[in-house]
Amino acid sequence: MNWINAKPSPVEFLSWNGRWQGADCDARIILGKRGKIKVIEYGYTVETYKGIYTVDAAGAINVSLQHYPDKWPNMYLIIEKHGAILYPKDQNAAFMVGGRAGAVVDTNKDSYWPFRQTE
Repeated sequence: MNWINAKPSPVEFLSWNGRWQGADCDARIILGKRGKIKVIEYGYTVETYKGIYTVDAAGAINVSLQHYPDKWPNMYLIIEKHGAILYPKDQNAAFMVGGRAGAVVDTNKDSYWPFRQTE
């Protein structure tokens, strides 16, 4: 992904459209050079998963994480005026914080997706 490789450092994205919730349902994605990725999930404990990502011919970002309890959904990167956003390829995906189904989420809050680039 040329956009990532052109950046001087890894690019970070935060769940909840870039708004920290401070509960057990926040997550951070860090895309690095040469297809490296790190996903950090904040819950009762902080879990960090490393892996790789590739971009297919349709532009979908495919993620493979070591020791992750679930399959991370394929994503699309959209670059906007105020930064970049990661969306799940399947917009109907109910996926949230991997295999940790015990996450407490206030139903009045925004959606877990998209992940927004942090500064």
